[in-house]
Amino acid sequence: MRTAFVTTSIRPFKKIFVVKPDDITAFETIFDALADEVDQICNLIIPLDGYFYLDSTKEFIRRCDPDILFNLTDESDAELEERFQVKTVRPDSNVWRLSKFGTNLMSFSATPLWSNKFGATTPTSVFATKQLLNTPESLLCGVNFGCVPDVKELHLEASIFTDVSIADTPEVSELGESIFDREKKFCHLTTHIGFGGGGGSSVWETDYNPAGYFQQGISVFVGSSTNLAFLYYFWNTRAYNPFSNLVWIPTELLNVLRDVISAQEDVKFYVVENESKVLVEELFEAPSIVNVERYYFSGVKTRWQCFDHSQTVQVSGDLCYVQHPVEKTFSDIGIGAFVIEVQGIAECAYPVRATFWDLYHPKIDPNWAIFQERFKRIGQRGLAAYSLNISFDNAPVEVEFPLPSFRQVMHHLFMSKGIEIQETPKSRLLSQLVNLVGGLENADEICQKHIFDLIYSSSPTVKTDLALRKMFPNPKGNDHELKVEAVSKAVENGTVEVSAVFATAEDLYTKAKEKSDSLKKSSFFSTLQTLYDNRVFLRGKHFDCPMCASKVWLPLERLSASNYCPDCGNLISIPVHSNGAVDKDKYRLNQLLVRAIDQGQLSTLLLLNLLNKQSFRIFDFITNVEMLRANKVFSDADILFRVGKKLGIAECKSSRNFPTEQIDSMIEVITTLNLDFGIFSCLLPADSADLAESIEYMLSKNLNFPILIITKEALFGPSEVSLYRYLEVSISGKFRVGPVVVQLSQRLGA
Repeated sequence: MRTAFVTTSIRPFKKIFVVKPDDITAFETIFDALADEVDQICNLIIPLDGYFYLDSTKEFIRRCDPDILFNLTDESDAELEERFQVKTVRPDSNVWRLSKFGTNLMSFSATPLWSNKFGATTPTSVFATKQLLNTPESLLCGVNFGCVPDVKELHLEASIFTDVSIADTPEVSELGESIFDREKKFCHLTTHIGFGGGGGSSVWETDYNPAGYFQQGISVFVGSSTNLAFLYYFWNTRAYNPFSNLVWIPTELLNVLRDVISAQEDVKFYVVENESKVLVEELFEAPSIVNVERYYFSGVKTRWQCFDHSQTVQVSGDLCYVQHPVEKTFSDIGIGAFVIEVQGIAECAYPVRATFWDLYHPKIDPNWAIFQERFKRIGQRGLAAYSLNISFDNAPVEVEFPLPSFRQVMHHLFMSKGIEIQETPKSRLLSQLVNLVGGLENADEICQKHIFDLIYSSSPTVKTDLALRKMFPNPKGNDHELKVEAVSKAVENGTVEVSAVFATAEDLYTKAKEKSDSLKKSSFFSTLQTLYDNRVFLRGKHFDCPMCASKVWLPLERLSASNYCPDCGNLISIPVHSNGAVDKDKYRLNQLLVRAIDQGQLSTLLLLNLLNKQSFRIFDFITNVEMLRANKVFSDADILFRVGKKLGIAECKSSRNFPTEQIDSMIEVITTLNLDFGIFSCLLPADSADLAESIEYMLSKNLNFPILIITKEALFGPSEVSLYRYLEVSISGKFRVGPVVVQLSQRLGA
C-alpha cells in the first residue's frame, strides 16, 4: 500500500465531430445536440478540408483533449482513430447517442463557491435564436448567440440559470454592440463560470501562435455563409479561446454591420478567401487582415478549476478508488452526466492513446456491453472517466479504476497493433544483476568508468575477445563479431570453458588506476569493499593443489577447518606463501557479471543508470523484449521505457556501431507504436567514424522524431547529462528530430 496525493476535478464532456465540409445537415444535427449543454461552444467540429491533413490540426486536437470523436463522414473510423488518437464512433440512437455525452444546463444546480467572490456570476439576460436555418441571417445569430427553440424545454427551474432571461436575437441591423458582448450570448452562458488556466507557451510544446492572434481586441472572422469549412474554423478557434472576443460574420451581412464594427477599437479581420479580403478592404479603412493558413494555438488549456479538489488517497493492489465531494460538482441534486478527472496517479500518467480506452475500461468487465460508453481513458490531466450521477442523498462522486503495471500497458499497446512482446532470458539476467548491486539506485558504483573497465577486463570472455583480435588481426566485415558470438554461445552452453581471471586487491587497484590517475587507494579499497559485499567480486583463496596440481578456488565463506580439492578429493592445506611471498586473498568476478558482459547486459545497465539519474518524475522500463507477428520474431528491443509521460525504445551496444537493419527496425517500431523517441547507446566515442556512418544513415531517413545517440562521453562523463533538454522545444521553436548526439553539460543550440 502507498499514499498518493491526487487532484480530482469535474468537467463537461469534450467532443469532436468530423464532418464533410459542405454538409449542412450534419451541422444542424450537431448544433441541435449541443444547444442545451454546458460549454456547448467548447466542442470541436473538424471538416474534411485542406486543414484536416495538416500536422498542426492533429496537434490542435491533441491539445484540446476530446473524450470521443463522432464520425459523420465516409472516412474509416479506424483511420480517424489512428490519426487523432481519440476513440471514434458513429452516432446512433442507442449506445452512441449524442445526448449521452453532454452535461445539460438543467443539471447545473450548484453555484461554484468562488464565483460570487470573483464576479463570475450568471448574466441577467441573453439573446438566442429560435431556429437554425441555412440563411446568412440565421447562421449569424445561431453561431454567435446560440439557439433555444423553446425556453421551457431547457427545464432550468432547478438550475443556477433559472433567473436568466432568454430573448430572441434582434434583427441583424439592430444587433448593435451586442454582437461583441459575450455576456449577451446564450452560447457563452457558462464561459466565465468555467474559469481555467493554461494556454501559455511551454518548453514541452511547440507554440503555433507566436504572433498572439485572438488574444487582444476583437477578432472578426469573415467568410461566405456557404463556406461551412471556414465557419467551423471560427467555431474551433472559439472553442480554444472561449474568453477572447471572437465573432463570425458572413460576407453577405458585412456591409450591414459595417458601422458597428468601425466603431470598435483594435479590430483584426481573419479571412480565408480572397473575395472576403477584397470586401473587407473595400468596406473598412486600412483594416488589419490575417489570411489564415492553419489553426493558431499555444499550450494545453484547462477549464473548471473551480471544481478541483486535492486529497490524499491510499493505493493498494491493482485498483484505485477515489471520491470527489458533491460540493464541487455541477449538481447538488444528484442528476447529470459529466467527466471526473484524477491527476497524480503514476499508473495513469501516459501519453494520450485511443487504445487505452480498452485498457482502463476493458471488455472483460461484466457490465461492458451495457455501459460501453461509460469510458475510462487517459487524458492530458490523467484519468478521465464517464460519470452518470444519479443520487439524491448528496453523496460524493465515486470512481474506481484499474492500475495497470508498465509491463501490462506496453503489452496492451503492442497488442493493439497486432504485435506480441515477450521478455527473453536476458531480462531475468539483467534483473538479477540489478538486484546484485543493490537496486538501480545503487548501480552508479559500477557505472563509473574506472570500475566499469575494471569489471570488464576481469571477465574471461573479454580475454577471449582480445585473443581473437590477435589471432585474426584484419577481420572482414562483421567476421570478428560473429566469432565472438560463436565463442560466447559455446561458453554459455558449456561446449567451451574459459578460465576465470584472478587478481589481488593490489592488482585490481593497479588496473583501476590506469584508467583514473587521481584514484586514491583508500577510495578504491572502500569501493572494492562495497563490490565484495554486493558479491560483484568474490573473494577467496586460489592456489595449486599439491596432490594433482589443479587450480583450486575456495571462496572465503566456504572455508572450513577441513578443505578438499574439488578435483582429486584430497584433504588440502591453505598455503600461507607462494614462492617465498606471502599468499594474499584473490578476487574473481561473479559469474553473473561474466554472463552479463558476455550477453551485453552491462552496456544495458549503463544506459539504465543514466536514465535513472534523470530528473523525470516517472521512470519505468522493461528490458530485452522480442516482438512477434504471427508468432514470428521480427524485431527486438534492449529497453522499452517511460520517462515522465513519454514512451521510448532503446538499443545498447558495447564497442561497435548500429547495423542498418537494427536502425530500420527501431524506426518501424517507433512509427507503428507512435512512440515519442528512441535511444541508441554505445561505448564508442562521439567522433567515431563507425558511429558517424550510423548517424549518416539515420539522417537519410528524414525522421520526424528524435533518436538520441548516447556515447562513451555521456555515459562516463564527469558532469551530469540532462536528457530532458533534448526533448524540449529548441531555441528555433521546434523539436529536435533525427539523430541527436547527447553532449555533456553545455548550452544546447537549435
